[in-house]
Amino acid sequence: MKNPNGQTQMPKARLQDFGPAMLMVAGLLVLTTAVPRALAAPQQNYVFKTMDAPGKDLANSYQQTYVNDSGLTVQQYVGTDGFQHAAALLSSGWTLIDVPGADGTFPRYPNSQGQVPLVYWGSDGINHPAIWQRGQLAFIPDQMFAGYVFGGGLAINDRGQITAFVFDSAETGLTFVGDSRHHTVFGYPGSGFTFPLVTSNSGITVGAYLDSDGLFQAFSYDGTHFTTIVVPGAQQAQANDINSEGDIVGIYIDSSGNFSGFQLQRGHLTDFDVPHSLQTLLFMVTDNHKITGTYQALDGSWHGFVATPVGGK
Repeated sequence: MKNPNGQTQMPKARLQDFGPAMLMVAGLLVLTTAVPRALAAPQQNYVFKTMDAPGKDLANSYQQTYVNDSGLTVQQYVGTDGFQHAAALLSSGWTLIDVPGADGTFPRYPNSQGQVPLVYWGSDGINHPAIWQRGQLAFIPDQMFAGYVFGGGLAINDRGQITAFVFDSAETGLTFVGDSRHHTVFGYPGSGFTFPLVTSNSGITVGAYLDSDGLFQAFSYDGTHFTTIVVPGAQQAQANDINSEGDIVGIYIDSSGNFSGFQLQRGHLTDFDVPHSLQTLLFMVTDNHKITGTYQALDGSWHGFVATPVGGK
């Protein structure tokens, strides 16, 4: 497939190499703070709704599920055809939003305007960014990341700020936040790999960085200070989303190699797992406190879900 942006840079690792399994895939430190974990149940009850796009291979793949405050649901999944797909749940039902001609399309966090960031790749093995909105695709030009190579991991907040994972000329993995005119590029001090997931409307970025032991740790960054989010008992962890109130959700791998979700709410860190599931991965928390992710059922199949708090906040 020919890149519509005309990219000619050398191929980098494809996005599937930077999924949750990879992120479970020091220097001059401005400030690093450990966040304590409270061993308690989630602070509110939730109603869990399974969300599965048609054509998904339930037996052999997890999927990533996202929803915005107005209820637009999007999902990344592996189909029974073996390809990565993107779908949105519209009033007419599930609709594919794959980039035409791409070998795989990966949707991410829809913002309040209904913009859905997409990362897609073709036979060239290079990741490319795009935005889907109301049936229309807009391709993000190379000039957005001038001086860097786009590596995957794409989000857009309500302010229109792009968050992306990029490589510099030394192949250091860094975080890009902003646009082509006004942006910052940063990495966790002492780490050669800082993978961002999203930047909140207030400017806080969350994600994961590679530590000196070669393990991924969850972090948040407010533009000045880095905070390592410590999940006791976790071998590796990543923070996947943050809402306007500062609530954070993410995933971690325990000593047995199983995935679990965590929720950091008002300073308290708790486990968050779908009831009667084998494993849970959390991907998004909205301003109205809905939480999305995927879980492995007792029969081994994987499903997306949306958890809605009972009685609102």
